[in-house]
Amino acid sequence: MSETFKGEIPPQNHKSPEKPKEKDFLEGKSKALDFLRREKIGKDQLTQGEAGLIDENIKRLVLLFNNLPFLYTTGSCGGHLFTKEDILRKYPDTSPELLQLPITGVAIYGGGNITFTINPANNRSFEFIKEVQKFIKNYPNAKLRQFDRSPNQYKLEFDAEKAKDAGCEEEEDIFPVDKAQQKEIVREKLKNELVQLVNKFLQ
Repeated sequence: MSETFKGEIPPQNHKSPEKPKEKDFLEGKSKALDFLRREKIGKDQLTQGEAGLIDENIKRLVLLFNNLPFLYTTGSCGGHLFTKEDILRKYPDTSPELLQLPITGVAIYGGGNITFTINPANNRSFEFIKEVQKFIKNYPNAKLRQFDRSPNQYKLEFDAEKAKDAGCEEEEDIFPVDKAQQKEIVREKLKNELVQLVNKFLQ
C-alpha cells in the first residue's frame, strides 16, 4: 500500500515554482494603464464594448491603485443598491412581472470589490498586502482573497456578506432596504479610508 501525503509533496517530486518574470508584470501594467487612458477620454470616444467598464463610484480608487508602481488592477465593482422602483425608473420599458423583487421593502445590494496583481519582485507589494490585511480588520465583512492559480493576484471585497449570513430570509444579494442602506454607508466609508491608505504608499 503506497503512502499518501496531505499538504506536503514528497521531496523527490517537488519542483520549485518558477519566479514570475518582472517583464510579465510590466506588460500587464502597461495594458492596464493603456485601458485607463482610454477610459478617461470619455465614453463617446471609446470603441464599442469599452465604454463605462469602470463604475463611477470606484474610478478614483482604481486610478489611485494603478498609480502604485508595484501593482495594477484587473477588475473592479463600485458596489450598488437598487430597489425595484429604482430599476423601473432606470428601465421604464421593463415589465414588473419579470423582476423577482417585491415592489417595496427589499433591495439588491452589491458590496463592491477591486482585483489587482502585484509585482513579487518589489518588496513594497508585500508591505501593501500586509497593510490592507490590517486595514480590513476594522471591517468584519471585508475580505482579501488570494487566487490559488495566480498567487500574485488578489481580490479585495469591500463587503462579502451574503443575505443569508446576515440572518435575512432572502438569498444572495437581496436585503431589506434599511439593512442595505446601512451596508452602503459602511462600504463607502471603507472606500474613502482605503484611498487614504493608498495615498500613504504614494508619498
